[in-house]
Amino acid sequence: MGMEFGLLATTAAGTYVRVNGSTVKALSTEIVEEAIRIARSSGRGESYASSRSHSVASTAPPAVVVHKRRRHIEMPEFRKEPAVNAPIHSAVA
Repeated sequence: MGMEFGLLATTAAGTYVRVNGSTVKALSTEIVEEAIRIARSSGRGESYASSRSHSVASTAPPAVVVHKRRRHIEMPEFRKEPAVNAPIHSAVA
């Protein structure tokens, strides 16, 4: 059968199920509770993140934040000048 993966969950009735994608499979409550008890007694019951948090924080160098300088282009201001053909267009209108 091989190794199987999935999320361990409990139903509203209190039974254990393994959820893998859209598949839900009922698990034996006795076997699951025994596995949880063994994991807690051997120290493997804590999450991976919490087991790593105390050792990583003390050995990791501080984070370096680099702020890139942005180029700011100044746009020239345009003055309102009369159009080249302004007198011709005003006479026609």
